[in-house]
Amino acid sequence: MDRLLAWLKENHHLIAGAADFIAMLQDHGITPVAITNGAKEIAGPMLVHHGLNMPFVSNWLNFDGPSGAFSGMGFLHNAEDAIRKGDLVRLAHSEGYVIVGCAGDSRGDICLSEATAALNGIVLASGAGGGLSVWCAQQSHPEGILVADQCLTCLTFSDFNEVKAAVLERISQL
Repeated sequence: MDRLLAWLKENHHLIAGAADFIAMLQDHGITPVAITNGAKEIAGPMLVHHGLNMPFVSNWLNFDGPSGAFSGMGFLHNAEDAIRKGDLVRLAHSEGYVIVGCAGDSRGDICLSEATAALNGIVLASGAGGGLSVWCAQQSHPEGILVADQCLTCLTFSDFNEVKAAVLERISQL
């Protein structure tokens, strides 16, 4: 595990503008929450390494007894779904939290985006050609994603600075 974390710390880079974007949200009273299908043993140290102070939800690694041998992944929901990100968005909403938006890059973020858009949140799709940006393009209507007969915003970006204004506009509507 130590070798893997050392390699990640050397080679993993944040999307441009991520740290400032997180700080902007926090300055506006928004608590960003990371949801990853990765393992907490990696996600936690990487958030710390990148200086991102935010809560996160993840799966975890299982290790056997005294030998400490890796025995598999532990999943929040189940092995097939790992984490049902959309369920977490709906749960947060049912607990009274306002859903401002979400950001993702892969097909695994589609259920997150559907739930966010259904609650009038903005969807940010990182990387042109990624699974989420392809989905956004397929859902697109001239004004955004069509959900429940409403057109909602889906923006593709490669630098968080590209979407700050749109997110600030969404925050101003709260």
